[in-house]
Amino acid sequence: MPTDAPDTSQDQATHPIILFDGLCAFCDGTVQLLLRLDRRERLRFAPLQSEAATELLRHYDVPDSIDSIVVVHGDEARVESDAAIAICRLLGFPWSLAVVFKLVPRPIRDGLYRFIARHRYRLVGRREACRMPEPGQQSRVIETAEQARAVLQGR
Repeated sequence: MPTDAPDTSQDQATHPIILFDGLCAFCDGTVQLLLRLDRRERLRFAPLQSEAATELLRHYDVPDSIDSIVVVHGDEARVESDAAIAICRLLGFPWSLAVVFKLVPRPIRDGLYRFIARHRYRLVGRREACRMPEPGQQSRVIETAEQARAVLQGR
């Protein structure tokens, strides 16, 4: 059974960071699902609208105009369908079986991803502001440039 305490067995720098659209109800729902599924509490999150995301995008040379979920882990940043597959792999079995989608050529995977991303506000809605983390989740959210720099220095 998961607890509200973060995983302190690893340094913060070893945690993958998921950058997401904090104004998108679909993206927020996905983050809420990931918070429940990530029983080892490895994943960290940063809204694309945050200072932390700006700092991380700059560091990894990802355009700040990106309209995709971004996974920062190790020395690389993954976007679009590669990011979605990376998240599934990080969750472990059975989610890691999504790696079979790597067999689909990237232009097709990314095209489908972009179609959903382009229509996500119409499908699920938009928020006026990023949702605040619930009690026990604050340690898993990175919002400031200082927090992002601390993560980057630890890598």
